[in-house]
Amino acid sequence: MALTVIAASLLALQLSCEGQLTSRSFSLQDPETWPDCECVSMDGPIKYCGNLDALTEVKREIIDRKCEDDCSPEACQRAFYTMMQHHDGCQAGTFDAIYGVFYHEIEWDCRIRCYEDPAPRTGLDTCEYECDDTGEARNAVSTLEGSSCPGDPPSQECKDAFKTLERYHHVCRGGDRGLLSSYHKFKGEYDPACNPPPRESRSIDCDSAINREAIQGFNGNGPSPEPSTSPSPSPGPPTPSNDARTVGGVSKCALGAVTLAITTMCLAFATPFV
Repeated sequence: MALTVIAASLLALQLSCEGQLTSRSFSLQDPETWPDCECVSMDGPIKYCGNLDALTEVKREIIDRKCEDDCSPEACQRAFYTMMQHHDGCQAGTFDAIYGVFYHEIEWDCRIRCYEDPAPRTGLDTCEYECDDTGEARNAVSTLEGSSCPGDPPSQECKDAFKTLERYHHVCRGGDRGLLSSYHKFKGEYDPACNPPPRESRSIDCDSAINREAIQGFNGNGPSPEPSTSPSPSPGPPTPSNDARTVGGVSKCALGAVTLAITTMCLAFATPFV
């Protein structure tokens, strides 16, 4: 009887921990580990490109709920996913700069990501950039902020500087917040110069493991995103984890495994050999 109870306990522990083990595969830098925006946003498929009123409502939801302080509530997560969905998926000219700047201001406060196919422009090359070297992008911002830019019409120097900044924005996801925001400040003055790198094509299945895990996150049981390595202004001291799957920063699964192992040993020694 004791062995039956132990076997059942082991099976329950395994099932309860499977989702948590999967969640550790989430990476801020790897879109293949992100849920589909359509499955986790406020209103399903992308639909607010060019709709300033709707995007303002999404922005207001994030501000009014103080999601920059705590992005764990479901309303905050869905609103952030919706803002990212339109940042990534709207054609150039249909996602106003004010929302692009706002998105980059909060993306490191809401350390979650979702996947939306980018909207490419025909006839443009794919952007390329070596993200470890931000010097070129910083020089581009300095040029664009100079008194000679944009010019009427924009000079070649200004257009080349914008292309450099656009390449950085489209390639270096999760890069320097100031550089990423600067792209949105200037993009209304220049034509698009290159397309975001294509991502691996995938069909949308809201029942997939990745999407189910993100939806579970609305109840505090979803993925634990990796800490950001991107510099952010005035970082405060680390705060204790409030992850529902941990106790004092230790995984509940780990605690459960240790407890079950001790119980098993005690029962084994207490049971008479036959």
